Amino acid sequence: MKKISSQTSTYSIPEENSNSFEIQDHQSWLIFVSENELTQTNLLELLKKIILALNLTWDHDSKIIAYQPNSYFKFNQISNSTVKCILGFGIAPSQIGLQGFEKKHHVYTVSNKTILFADLLVNYTNDASKKSLWKALQEANNF
Repeated sequence: MKKISSQTSTYSIPEENSNSFEIQDHQSWLIFVSENELTQTNLLELLKKIILALNLTWDHDSKIIAYQPNSYFKFNQISNSTVKCILGFGIAPSQIGLQGFEKKHHVYTVSNKTILFADLLVNYTNDASKKSLWKALQEANNF
């Protein structure tokens, strides 16, 4: 288990067998979305609106990773990439090899990466939840 310290805390990052993916140099955002949600038109449209609102382009500035509940990814693959921001919709921090990052809508900075965990997209259907998400996204985008 690898230890990483941020400005205020120390976090454990376990090394485990996991899935891999390709990240292009121009992709500055890595966005995890449930594979199930990507098949639902209304949620896919919501994701597209979020990406557009962040002044990103689909699959150019951002890399969309569809995950399943049993998917795991290595954080060191992400930390060694050009990605600047990691956004996880509904994915558990442990699924990307992180522990201690349990707060939703809280912006973390680790290994020069901005990390934000959010609920599943389906939970952002009312104005109050969208406002909470948008405030966190703006903070993450300013890092």
